[in-house]
Amino acid sequence: MLFSLVRRVSCICQSYSLHHYFSNKVKLIHKQNLCGSAIGFENLILNKVIIEIHRRMCIKTQQFGNDRNADKNIPDISELKSVSSSKKKKTKKIIPLSKEVLNYFNLNNDLKSIPKKLIKIRRISPEHFYVMKPNVAEDIVSIIKDDLLHGDSPVLEANPGLGLITEALLRQGIPRVRLYESSPPFVQHLNQTLKEKYNDRITLMHCDLFSMWKMVYQDKLDNGARMDTALEGIAKRSWTDEAAMKIVGVMPSLSFIKHLLNSIIFHTGIMIYGRPELYLIMNPALYTHLMCDRKAGYLQYRASSVLFQILFTSELLTKLPRKAILPWISDSSTTTKSRVKKIHLIDRDFMYLVKITPRRDIFESIGPVNKLQPLWYFVRHHMTSRRKRIIPELEYWIPNCGPRLIMKGINIFTEFGDLTPHEILLIFQYFSSWPEYPMCSFQASMETALLKMEPASDDFDKDMEDTSFDTHAIVDDLDEEDSSTYIKDDEAYHNDKSK
Repeated sequence: MLFSLVRRVSCICQSYSLHHYFSNKVKLIHKQNLCGSAIGFENLILNKVIIEIHRRMCIKTQQFGNDRNADKNIPDISELKSVSSSKKKKTKKIIPLSKEVLNYFNLNNDLKSIPKKLIKIRRISPEHFYVMKPNVAEDIVSIIKDDLLHGDSPVLEANPGLGLITEALLRQGIPRVRLYESSPPFVQHLNQTLKEKYNDRITLMHCDLFSMWKMVYQDKLDNGARMDTALEGIAKRSWTDEAAMKIVGVMPSLSFIKHLLNSIIFHTGIMIYGRPELYLIMNPALYTHLMCDRKAGYLQYRASSVLFQILFTSELLTKLPRKAILPWISDSSTTTKSRVKKIHLIDRDFMYLVKITPRRDIFESIGPVNKLQPLWYFVRHHMTSRRKRIIPELEYWIPNCGPRLIMKGINIFTEFGDLTPHEILLIFQYFSSWPEYPMCSFQASMETALLKMEPASDDFDKDMEDTSFDTHAIVDDLDEEDSSTYIKDDEAYHNDKSK
């Protein structure tokens, strides 16, 4: 009975945070032997507990008072909410300007014209890059000046920054240069320096040429004319004529290349004016992704790589020092060794100057214009996984077509990842030349995919193409395990579909 009493009183004390007080009182009462029976012990213990509870409640009442807001030490509820919300807000880190960058470029004279974020060392790739060394700008122009002076095509420069390349172009005899700059500090600097010096030889547009896909998308939504305004005054030319325009600039990501691919396939955007000739400075990882072959592996050899090599020609002109281009990127993200991160260690101290031109004989090698969209969907659909086998995949569209492919040297185990871009183009030409092709389910599948993409058809690689080499997505987020899981999931889906 005494044990049950002790447990019952102990539970009461625990609810009032008096467990420690109760245990001490029990020991004291037993030691003094103040009671002779269990009933007397119970009454004594309960009295002690009730007195202690009453005493503590009185202390709390005196401390806080009847009115909660009467005491000045107790904040108001609204104040408590504001304090709690302020604690939740993360304090933004203020990254100081890099002294190493300032000392390397000696930017004291032009410091006011440069956005502060460019002088800070970044961990992820930004939206814009700028050439900041005059000698590097001179080297670039000395390499490309002969091509720019050939013909009468207008010269466009994207993201000129301080105008180092622009001034070198004008000194080398380029008659006119059209500049596209979106940063207000640089726009103000160009107006105050080059615009006053060269006046009629410079046309300054306040927009980002490499974000042309955004202008096309916005024009689709509101029927605007941003694209026409940006390229106003440029004459349209036939596809087999000379280049309609020549573009120079530092390309930050693959978004512009994907826009060019999409423009050719759907005959929209910049390709309406004719074939552009591009002189782009890019990251070695981007160039490796565009020009890789089947030996590079799944992480690099993708649908965009195949389409680019089918539709474009490219030439690596020279390598430029990476430090001559702002902003700098920190190397802290390349500490972990993986296949994806090793790609970004390729020539990380350099940037590539690349000449890119759409093929003049596209329609001779592919066929009529109406073959471009089927080719695009054929490559995009079958290159989601390099392990897709050619014969089972094509027999899904046209049953019993396997013997025709075997006669072309393709066995049952040949995968799409084993083929070069030219071989994939040949497979598509075989496939589209068969008599069953116009009535097969491939056409319906392509039309369904096109309907799903409306109105944002410009981002055709978002749903099925990996963006690990795009600077708007952090490359280091894609790991080896993720890529292998993606391939396995795709294979499982393909097996279920074939069953």
